[in-house]
Amino acid sequence: MVLQQENAEKGGFHLYLFLESQVEAAEARGENVVDLTFSMSESVGDDVGRLRELLEAAEAYSVRGKLLTMAPPTEVRRFRRWYVREVVEQLGGAPPRKWTAR
Repeated sequence: MVLQQENAEKGGFHLYLFLESQVEAAEARGENVVDLTFSMSESVGDDVGRLRELLEAAEAYSVRGKLLTMAPPTEVRRFRRWYVREVVEQLGGAPPRKWTAR
């Protein structure tokens, strides 16, 4: 995943369609791995960090049985943490790091 520090004014659904088109193009080329590249405003970093905190809190409630939803599987939690960390760190100037499923 590569974030470009430009101001993207399009909404989330447009971003979804843009990313989906990158995935579909990779599939058409027979690739099973794809680097997703999109633009995001630097100001989003703080919001994403706060979102991470909220998701972690909700997950903790789910694990303790305090919510009606089940806790997400371990692999989903790991991917979410990697994804959010990548957004925050790349917006801060760090290079992208590849997702590795363990």
